[in-house]
Amino acid sequence: MKLAAKTILGAVITASVAIVGARVGRECCVTPVARADGAQRVKGNAQQIVLIVEGMHCATCPITVRVTLERLDGVKSAKVSMKEGKAFVDYDPTKVTPDRMAKAVTDAGYPTKVATDVKGL
Repeated sequence: MKLAAKTILGAVITASVAIVGARVGRECCVTPVARADGAQRVKGNAQQIVLIVEGMHCATCPITVRVTLERLDGVKSAKVSMKEGKAFVDYDPTKVTPDRMAKAVTDAGYPTKVATDVKGL
């Protein structure tokens, strides 16, 4: 997906999440949008990291977290599990750091830290 289309799609999803959240009265849904010890090599230059994400309370929260991560230059993909409270991110370490990803998600309203034990990936 081209960058412009990805940016527009992200903005539409974020706006939709905020509108739905406001209508049902869920504060968590109206939020605007560490070290790499746990990083694992994926393909080529890519690595995978697990982020521990707090504060996800409804089905739209993981979407907000995923969109926030995927907007960062260097993030190739993000899968977010509300049940586990984790985000699994494939990224290019030459473009973005795990700490930068954690800060972006925290700034979006979900306190986040980099997992240091990622056994089982």
